[in-house]
Amino acid sequence: MPEIENPESLEERQLEVTLTTKLPEEYQINQDGAIVVPQRLGRYGLSELVNHMLERDEIKPFDFIVNGQFLRTSLAQYMKFNNVTAEETLEIEYCLAMPEPETNEVDTNEDWLSNVCCLEKDEKSKITVL
Repeated sequence: MPEIENPESLEERQLEVTLTTKLPEEYQINQDGAIVVPQRLGRYGLSELVNHMLERDEIKPFDFIVNGQFLRTSLAQYMKFNNVTAEETLEIEYCLAMPEPETNEVDTNEDWLSNVCCLEKDEKSKITVL
């Protein structure tokens, strides 16, 4: 009978990943081959890793794309839902995260267009805005 795995042990497993980006040179990581990361990492943990590897003074938030989809779960959950095994090397692209949208006040000006009428009914009709 196979042993049932402890969910905590799943979170401590590791995975080989390669980090790629299309960002400018200042955001490029110099890595030779794949690196090993815990499967429990999600967007925040991977963002910390990239910032650490970049050795930048200013911390930047990053988003991560795996197989054309933004990573919104841990790597372990992504692997489970997408049938990815730990033997595979996962290619992860990172990009700068978009900041949360700011709420702007709605423009309360009245509409400047009050009426539209057609003066002639032929192919060269003229429209007058009143």
